[in-house]
Amino acid sequence: MNNVVKTNNKLTRRLLLYILLCSAFVSVCSTFVQLYSSFQDDLTLLDQRFDNIEKSYIPSIASSLWDFNKPLVAQQIQGIVELPDISFVSVVNDFDYQEKFGDEESVAKKFVEFPVVFNGKSVGNLQVYADYQDIYQRLWQQAGFIFTTEFIKIFIIAFF
Repeated sequence: MNNVVKTNNKLTRRLLLYILLCSAFVSVCSTFVQLYSSFQDDLTLLDQRFDNIEKSYIPSIASSLWDFNKPLVAQQIQGIVELPDISFVSVVNDFDYQEKFGDEESVAKKFVEFPVVFNGKSVGNLQVYADYQDIYQRLWQQAGFIFTTEFIKIFIIAFF
């Protein structure tokens, strides 16, 4: 009788270990899927942000460049840099005018150059640089939260 209890106890531990390992594996896999999906969503939002810059900021910057209103151009590109994930913005025209704002030393993961046109005439170019540092930071925070909650779930399963 004592031998049966020992075998049953070993079997119980082994079964519990397999359940915990399978649960941990599924949790890690689902976490990576969630993080990948979140990363893709953030990249889509960044693309939408660039579209927003093109539709909203370019016409006003074109008007300001046409009127040689340098303080307004500076204020407008500062507003672009304050958007999430945008690290550096530069406006350049053919008359050696250049206005920059943001961190020029940042490593850009995405760069888009928009032509600035006013009444059919080119008045310059808007260069927008984006990095993924904020995106990576959000993913790390999300990963920490997900792994913590998954660890708690696995601990509760093991307890019961």
